[in-house]
Amino acid sequence: PKVGKGEVLNVGTGEIHTVNEIAAMFKRPTVHQASRKGDVRKTQADFSRTKELLGWEPTISFDEGIKGVLDT
Repeated sequence: PKVGKGEVLNVGTGEIHTVNEIAAMFKRPTVHQASRKGDVRKTQADFSRTKELLGWEPTISFDEGIKGVLDT
């Protein structure tokens, strides 16, 4: 009853990661370009609303989650 009306809910760990850190996890060649206005250097999911509405909290780390995706 608390959700289902078009809410946007974040799912994440709350850990801070740079775009370069995330790219490195995929172990593929990367191309570095000059930053542009509005580019994000670090990312951190705020899942507080998800926790409030659904009682959800992460049970695995970001690294474990990425590893699980890459291993499939």
